[in-house]
Amino acid sequence: MAENLLDIGPPSSKRPKLN
Repeated sequence: MAENLLDIGPPSSKRPKLN
């Protein structure tokens, strides 16, 4: 679920979801 929040975040915050 939280992964979606990272997607809508700014490109700078688009870090690898594996981390």
